[in-house]
Amino acid sequence: MQIQVREGYITGYATIGGFPDGIEVSEELIQSLDSDKMGYYRYENGQAVLDEEKFNTAKETELI
Repeated sequence: MQIQVREGYITGYATIGGFPDGIEVSEELIQSLDSDKMGYYRYENGQAVLDEEKFNTAKETELI
């Protein structure tokens, strides 16, 4: 299983196959990701960390 990381943020994941520049991760990490928040998780020290400020700002922008 792999994740794709762009500019420090997880932008996608693959449970089958992978990406040319993918990072191997555990199934637990993949399962912890909320697909609605993809692009807002930073990949830090082997963990997915939600950037809540970036996510909330994007949501507020959608509502305007």
